Amino acid sequence: MKFVYSVESDIEYKEYTTFYNHNIEKINNYIDFIVDVYNVESLPEYIVLSNFEMASKVHSNITIPAYTNDLRMVITPEVETWRRIYLKQLDGYYRR
Repeated sequence: MKFVYSVESDIEYKEYTTFYNHNIEKINNYIDFIVDVYNVESLPEYIVLSNFEMASKVHSNITIPAYTNDLRMVITPEVETWRRIYLKQLDGYYRR
């Protein structure tokens, strides 16, 4: 499986490269796990590490920066982006 970057700046590229280098062993272990435990027969050809803007507007029109199709998996490695998404899900809920 190949990893590619869809970023808008050198700073993002460096951050995502650092993320990749720091986590590649965990990622490969996870891939092995899903293949073994869930009998996954076909993996995406590549994983795109992307920022929110690129993931949700360039690669797709969904508002979550993570999805998979038969060719690729796109995901943002930005923890703060995921934090904002999860917290936004709580908007509009209140106790009576």
